[in-house]
Amino acid sequence: WSKHGTCGHDFPDFAGEVTQDEYFATGLKLRERYNLLEALAAEGIKPSNDEPYSGEAIADAFREFYGHRIGLAGSHHRGGQYNLLQVYMCLDLDFDVIDCDKEWHDHTFEVKDVFIPEFDDLEMEYQVLEA
Repeated sequence: WSKHGTCGHDFPDFAGEVTQDEYFATGLKLRERYNLLEALAAEGIKPSNDEPYSGEAIADAFREFYGHRIGLAGSHHRGGQYNLLQVYMCLDLDFDVIDCDKEWHDHTFEVKDVFIPEFDDLEMEYQVLEA
């Protein structure tokens, strides 16, 4: 919170000082608004522990769905496979997607075979706290 949330008062949705509850509630709302798995599925990409996708196909799927360049990063798993690790969505002050600068993207990502791991409980339930 003290590292990332305290600049929230700069956003129009937070008139003045932002509380921790408002900051994290907004994060959860953005998670709903920008459903990353939905974006991938729209381009025929689904999580799989067995079949990798090209990093380029994953980057293109996000670019096609959102109309902007999204930052992507991966990591080698213990078994040696390369997994999608992070998706960086860059937003403007109205929380609309904008192109991410190149520094937010691992440029080796697009030349690799990338796994998007399945999770047993992918549909996590959560509550948005009312401030």
